[in-house]
Amino acid sequence: MKKKIGGFSLTELILVITIVVILSVISGPIYNSYSSKAKQAEGYALLGTILSAERQYYDEYGYFLTRLTDGANNTCNFVELGIDARSNNYYTNFTTWWWLSGENPNILFTAEVYANGYPSIKMRYNITSGSTYY
Repeated sequence: MKKKIGGFSLTELILVITIVVILSVISGPIYNSYSSKAKQAEGYALLGTILSAERQYYDEYGYFLTRLTDGANNTCNFVELGIDARSNNYYTNFTTWWWLSGENPNILFTAEVYANGYPSIKMRYNITSGSTYY
């Protein structure tokens, strides 16, 4: 008496492969969207850390501490403020600067964070009005 060896038919294999392909096509853009949002969240978190440290520095000394560098040499470690972006996954560099705006004594502070191969994120803070905008 011969035993019949069980297995999958060609139709079943094609059906399973088709379902896997459809699921991967659908999930690819969703994954990219969440990945992009996670990268941006890291950038905004670094901006928030910079702004908080700069506000404390401004309250103590009456001016912002700035690191204005060229596009190729951005700051990654700001010892005076206790900020070290080298441990971040994406946004590892930043630049900070401030200026007086217009005839009114509006002091604007700007920070910008950079990532390799990813757009920079810029934040401005108006110390006079207390408003923050990206």
